[in-house]
Amino acid sequence: MRCYKCKSFCTIGNTAETGAGLCSFTGNYFPVHQYDKCHLMPGELTCKDCDRFANDTACMTCAAEDSAYHNGHLCAGFIDRNETVIANALMAMRMRGMDYHATLAEILKNVDEAELPGQPRETE
Repeated sequence: MRCYKCKSFCTIGNTAETGAGLCSFTGNYFPVHQYDKCHLMPGELTCKDCDRFANDTACMTCAAEDSAYHNGHLCAGFIDRNETVIANALMAMRMRGMDYHATLAEILKNVDEAELPGQPRETE
């Protein structure tokens, strides 16, 4: 996410035309440029990433592409859909009597070995 899209981005006095601003996401304000890419928020989460979306009456007015961040903070009721899927899968494995510890260890090993987007490549 770029700073100009973020509700935490504040312009500094008369420097708006230069793109200068301040990030108010953390307790201490620090200088940013409006086209900086955010390194503080974990990606750009939207309402469709929330497990409450389309189930909670408080979220019925939200659109799928609405940001899950409000004033620079993640929605208080946000439940990560991915975490719910993983928790349900582990619960199903447990109910079937499977050794999910070994399966989970194998999954984590594969994730550690995978090349993730945005991760710097190791050079030899």
